[in-house]
This record gives sequence, structure tokens and C-alpha cells, in this order.
Amino acid sequence: GTTTPVETMIPRLALWKAAVRELGQHPVSGIGLEVFANTRGPAITGQHWINTHNLVLNVAVELGLVGLALFAAWLVALYRAGDPADATTALPLLALGLGQLFDCFIYDYTFMTCTALLAACYAS
Repeated sequence: GTTTPVETMIPRLALWKAAVRELGQHPVSGIGLEVFANTRGPAITGQHWINTHNLVLNVAVELGLVGLALFAAWLVALYRAGDPADATTALPLLALGLGQLFDCFIYDYTFMTCTALLAACYAS
């Protein structure tokens, strides 16, 4: 069956709280790539390979605030490289990016391939 939005929000909030706790303990360097997904997430949900389900928080907890700053710098560079008025690539890229505030598919090859393609189209 399907779950309600409230049923999916409760585990997400628990993941977000755990991620914020980890970030508080390791603010500069983070806890390392895939550590949250392999240790902290499964301890909360009982499922293997559970990340924070929030791209910004996931980058921050894994790479620390330094990694988050570098990620933000990359996004600014990408934005400046393209034409925001070109809705053909700007809108899908924006939709994918905004969707990552509530979920995190950065480990899915299909998502990464589509995002890389749209980013390349936008920047060219």
C-alpha cells in the first residue's frame, strides 16, 4: 500500500535530526562520504542505505561546512555559465534541484545522468 505524507515525514524528520546532530559534532569535515547512509540512516529506519533525504543536509553532514561551501560555489558557477532565461534547460534543472530539498537521489545513476545532462545543456 501507499503511505500518507505524515507517515513519510516522521522518519524523514528523525533522519534530519540525526544529521543535524552529526553535523554539530563534525561541522568542518563532516562524517565522510556514505557514512550516514551506511550507519546512521539504517539505525533509524531499519533499512540499509538510507541517506538524509535532503541534498543540502546530506552534503553538509557528509562533507562538512567546507564541502557545502564548495558545493554552493559550484552551483553559483553553473548558474553564471548558463542563461537562466532559457526555460528549456533551466526549469527542469531547477525542478530537480528543488526536489532535492525533500528527497535525496544523488546515489541513483539515472538521476545523476539526467542532472549532468541538463547542467551541461544549461551551461552550453
